[in-house]
Amino acid sequence: MIIQRANMTSTLSAIGETVKIIADCLPKDEGEILDCGCGEGIYGMVLKSIFRNKIRIEGIDLQEGQFISGIYDRFYKSSLLEWGYDYYYDVVLFLHVLEHFPMDQAIQIIERFKQNCETMIVGLPNSRKDHIYTGTGPHSHKWGIHDFPFEKVGLTRTNAKSNIYKWKYKENK
Repeated sequence: MIIQRANMTSTLSAIGETVKIIADCLPKDEGEILDCGCGEGIYGMVLKSIFRNKIRIEGIDLQEGQFISGIYDRFYKSSLLEWGYDYYYDVVLFLHVLEHFPMDQAIQIIERFKQNCETMIVGLPNSRKDHIYTGTGPHSHKWGIHDFPFEKVGLTRTNAKSNIYKWKYKENK
């Protein structure tokens, strides 16, 4: 199965590094995850197949993809800017979704969601390799990994080669 990401060449095996980062953030390989901008549910599908019934995973997106109902324990059809919730998650995922917002809105979203999670994982496209496209509509990329002020919002890079950043609740590092 081919997965289209910013570089248009990824396969399911390329998701492995991100899934390992997510798994390392879960308490004893169980917990609750919110997949923001879940699309068709690729990460939800992979995580459910690995952890089976040990995790609860919810998704949120503007549109419900055709496979969502069979993957997520609960799906919210909403904008990240408008969604109101008071639930606490072990991990909140923003994997290739924040770049679709203007940067000030992306920062606002991160700050809001940090209040309700133990760990936040953010993945963005590489803005130095022509992975940014400025078409119209919700899927236009506004900016990428080299443009975002990660330190300003408390995110740190997971490793030198990764386009994945992580925020961990300070009291429980």
